[in-house]
Amino acid sequence: MWATVQARAFAAASCPFTVAHVSLGWPQAIVISGASGVNAGEVNGCFDPTDELKNGKKVYSKAGSNGSIWLFWANNRLWYVASTSRKDGDKPGGWAHCVEEGLEHPWLATRWKVSDGSKWDEQGSVKVSHGIEGVRVFPP
Repeated sequence: MWATVQARAFAAASCPFTVAHVSLGWPQAIVISGASGVNAGEVNGCFDPTDELKNGKKVYSKAGSNGSIWLFWANNRLWYVASTSRKDGDKPGGWAHCVEEGLEHPWLATRWKVSDGSKWDEQGSVKVSHGIEGVRVFPP
């Protein structure tokens, strides 16, 4: 019998974890939390892995966005949260991006900038977690 898995509630989004998330290993869902401002709704949330690669890295789709919000690695070697047109056009920009260049995975980034529509603001409150971080497993 599989143990029941429950995810910790994140400030801006719910990210349901399934047994598959826990048992199948990477790639797993990514949760971005702590962004504030006018674009917080686009940035904060659960991002599920897709079969798509962009610049050799896994692309993630935001849960509940109907495929309109993505987390992807752009051609300038930064991870971005952006729209479909930016992802498909491989155009840097969007609602948020990591500051550190060349990271293999988005959860390795410790510094993120969030757009307010006119400028980028580095927000130390932005956190990225993945896999079973924050998950508690209860016995059946």
